[in-house]
Amino acid sequence: MNLGVPKCFDVVGGGRLETCLAPLVCGARRRDVLHLAARSPDAAASIEEMAIVKRGSFAPEGRAPSEVARVVVWNVERGRAPDRWVEIEAVRTADVLLLCEVDDGMARTGNLDVAADLAERLSMHYAYAPNYFELTRGTRSERIATRGRQNARGFHGNAILSRWPLRDVRRVPLPVEFDWFRHYERRIGTRVALRATIEGRDAPMTVVVAHLEAFATPAQRARQMRVLLGSLGDAPRVVVGGDFNTLGVRPGLRGGLRLLQERVRDTHRLTQSVAEHEPLFEEARRAGFSWKDLNVPSATWRWNRFLPSSVRLKLDWIFGRQVKVEPGSPAVVSARPGRESRASRPLSDHDGLTLRVRL
Repeated sequence: MNLGVPKCFDVVGGGRLETCLAPLVCGARRRDVLHLAARSPDAAASIEEMAIVKRGSFAPEGRAPSEVARVVVWNVERGRAPDRWVEIEAVRTADVLLLCEVDDGMARTGNLDVAADLAERLSMHYAYAPNYFELTRGTRSERIATRGRQNARGFHGNAILSRWPLRDVRRVPLPVEFDWFRHYERRIGTRVALRATIEGRDAPMTVVVAHLEAFATPAQRARQMRVLLGSLGDAPRVVVGGDFNTLGVRPGLRGGLRLLQERVRDTHRLTQSVAEHEPLFEEARRAGFSWKDLNVPSATWRWNRFLPSSVRLKLDWIFGRQVKVEPGSPAVVSARPGRESRASRPLSDHDGLTLRVRL
């Protein structure tokens, strides 16, 4: 797809426009940042090239607020093949999309600006905040598949797409709980929440997308959630969605064995509720958020499509405060477009969440 020019485009943050679109390509600047990341991942996460939000619009003008918003939350695992993503009915008909793991200028996704590409295909407004600047082309398999190519920009982050204009767009950096610079998939940055306000029929509603750290303890994820919720203040009518990585443990061999043991002992433990194992739920409750009426007790993540369903987990959630959810609307959406067989590779290792909220 030849990406057209959005009706508006800007970059909000400390970085200059040309710096933000092609970060860290200068040899001297790149060396300085690499030295900084080796000393302090927190300091490297705060460089000006990362402190930005990209915004644009392919939406028609003058769309009036609706009575109902169809909200979709999805970890799109890079966002490969945008043309296939829009074949999913829930995506195609959504009013608001809250997306995690969205690439911008990564070789593994054809160096597309995935958020802008989807926004153009869906005729929507969009905002994008990078979590990480990728120093490699991704995982080992992604490096093999992209051998001989380079990343055009190297961003990986979160996006909000909306039928209505996005107001008061803000990037909320979360505490660094894992040093990705020392991981084989080397990165600079930190997990980030992205928030925006849309106008409703009666009052504005704030929407937030967040991706919490997988390689962290439950207490560390709770700390990230506390910072996220604290940034919202007393804003009414809020929907927060994303991949919260509610594993109940810190990943690793010991944690993985514990997960499997508990899953065998209690078949509902990892797909219905992990609130007792993840204190981030208590953080949400204290801030006035609920989740029981906004989610269904179904797994959303698969480790490997050849493994049994017993290792499928619920990692993705929608929290809400002072919002009216249409009864029966929460659902899990398959990551395979409807025409594709169960044997085909899903577009993501996560299934999506959807619900309808009264505006």
